[in-house]
Amino acid sequence: MVDVSSIVLVQERLDIVRTLFEVIQNLEIGMDDNLVALYGYDTEVHEIFDLQSYLTKTSVLHHIQSSGLLSSLDTKRTDTDAAVQFLVDSALTSQHGDRVNFADAVVIFGDSVTAHNTHVTVSNRLALEQISRDVIVVSVGSGSTNDNLATDRNHILHVPSSSSFDTVLVPKLLELLKQC
Repeated sequence: MVDVSSIVLVQERLDIVRTLFEVIQNLEIGMDDNLVALYGYDTEVHEIFDLQSYLTKTSVLHHIQSSGLLSSLDTKRTDTDAAVQFLVDSALTSQHGDRVNFADAVVIFGDSVTAHNTHVTVSNRLALEQISRDVIVVSVGSGSTNDNLATDRNHILHVPSSSSFDTVLVPKLLELLKQC
């Protein structure tokens, strides 16, 4: 999930898309391996593609590059609680391709500006913990992030500048995802 209301993330759009691309290139994708979904959120959730949409690495990579993710800034407001509720109630269900015999991992891209305005209800946070083995929070830009969603402190990845995407974020994100 990517906070599409974030001016910081819009400014770092190319690095975020490149990071997603590099991570997917290094994972096994398919019905017997990993499946990928991509959602943007601001005051509502925007499905880019769900788990059943693209079942090969090539098709996932193509659609990440052509998705237009973060290509425009609409609201400058965000509702992380609604996004988490969408994950729990919809995205991570069998109707959207979730498979009960495979562990789920959720990666949430945000920034410190929107993190300070984020409120996630205890019930939604606990429900997400129940259905996802790993919740990784990626904080882009300066400042702290909302860490109450992450599985633990090791699942909070801070990217202070563009140069950190390749050197810090991609290797750490792959390490965490491959442990799932």
